[in-house]
Amino acid sequence: MLMYFNVWYSLLWLPSDLSLFIYQAAKSDLSDILLVFVAIAYALWLLAEPFRLYLGYAGNLYEKVPHLSAFTLLTVFPQLAAMILLFVTNLIGDDMRSYHFASQLLMLFFLVPELLLAVWQLRLMIKSQTFTFYHRWRVHAAGITAVIEMDEVSTKR
Repeated sequence: MLMYFNVWYSLLWLPSDLSLFIYQAAKSDLSDILLVFVAIAYALWLLAEPFRLYLGYAGNLYEKVPHLSAFTLLTVFPQLAAMILLFVTNLIGDDMRSYHFASQLLMLFFLVPELLLAVWQLRLMIKSQTFTFYHRWRVHAAGITAVIEMDEVSTKR
């Protein structure tokens, strides 16, 4: 459910927050170095978010550990780091603070539970797939042993 609502919120969040950032940059509320960092954070967020959400959906629906682990890593580095940077810069700026504060806080409320649930789901998935692997290996090994024993019995006759 979190990912579903995050997709829709991301589609609404990006144009509105980006337009307010451009307005804020035009008014020069922030220093030039901070504006460059914020622009890089928006670019990283924009590049990583579609891939992150796809990997999350694929990892959950098809129970693919590599997809879910990539989702977790993309949630930690570009997304969470970018959101924290944007959240902190919005606390520093003077103009449009209330909207920025609310939108960044809501995005953080999506990212943090997604990260915690993804780690929990990864642990469960790895345990389940490890059990399935060992179970299949034991059944396969028992089948090979039974075939070898049957061959030995048939050759003795």
